Amino acid sequence: MVYSPHSIKMFVFTLISAVFFFSCSQVKNSAESEDIVLHIGSTCGWCAGTDSLYISYPKLHYEYKAGCGEKGLVKDSTISKEDWNGLVATLDMAAFNKITLNTCAVCADGCDTWISVRKGNAYHKITFDDIDHEQLNPVRKFVERLIALKKKTGVR
Repeated sequence: MVYSPHSIKMFVFTLISAVFFFSCSQVKNSAESEDIVLHIGSTCGWCAGTDSLYISYPKLHYEYKAGCGEKGLVKDSTISKEDWNGLVATLDMAAFNKITLNTCAVCADGCDTWISVRKGNAYHKITFDDIDHEQLNPVRKFVERLIALKKKTGVR
């Protein structure tokens, strides 16, 4: 089979257009994920202190504020593009925004974990005392990955 110069040019043009289109959509998705700011922390009752991890790709900022005379900790590091993309891929922003958890275990000397997500001008925060809380089911993978990253980065 012999192809005409015109059909070869059309094929090359189509191929280049497809590559350009898909590479632009990848850049857009990457830029959108970099617009997300995540913040997770825990607050506990008397003398237990607080900790938090602030994540704004590629930066991680961890703080542990100890209670009752213990020494605190401040730690800065980075998150890899692969780990960031894996974390953000588990975030269903619509499902996260529907969660209305706002526990107060700290009010009775317990511990609460809080997570906030900012994407552009949108912001939502949840507070929970039990990872097994039913309302977390739609975003459980995201919450578990975020908690694991905080433990890996910090002291608790």
